[in-house]
Amino acid sequence: MLYPERRRGGDARASIAIAVGIGLGMLFSKLFFMALAVLLNMDETIRFTVPLKAVWMTAAGFFALFLAISGWTALRIGRAVVPVVVAIYHALFAMAALDNMMESSNWIYSSVIIGIFIVMQTLYFFIAWGSYMKSMLRGAAV
Repeated sequence: MLYPERRRGGDARASIAIAVGIGLGMLFSKLFFMALAVLLNMDETIRFTVPLKAVWMTAAGFFALFLAISGWTALRIGRAVVPVVVAIYHALFAMAALDNMMESSNWIYSSVIIGIFIVMQTLYFFIAWGSYMKSMLRGAAV
């Protein structure tokens, strides 16, 4: 990682930001309903409750958004993963079609072949990455 000091405390800050956002949202919602009661000349304030289910659904929505953005970023940055995923999906689809055609199961053999493929792709990635990093460091030292 190029800037490890930026990573420190990032998860805690994200959790605090979500908690503060939800808290401020509840506070301003209560203030809005109080102001609305004054504008409507009501004798009592409009009741405002925050259901726990809604809070958890909001947190789950933020988490799903976080996962989607993280996945998209991983795909955009780590383009070496995309061909592996596509090839595995293609192989699984082909093996399912072969099983239907032959009326027998070949999943043990196919899982061994897919495992070998993943290992070979991983080795290729690390060799290419190492070569790239050596050339970048060599260029930075000049």
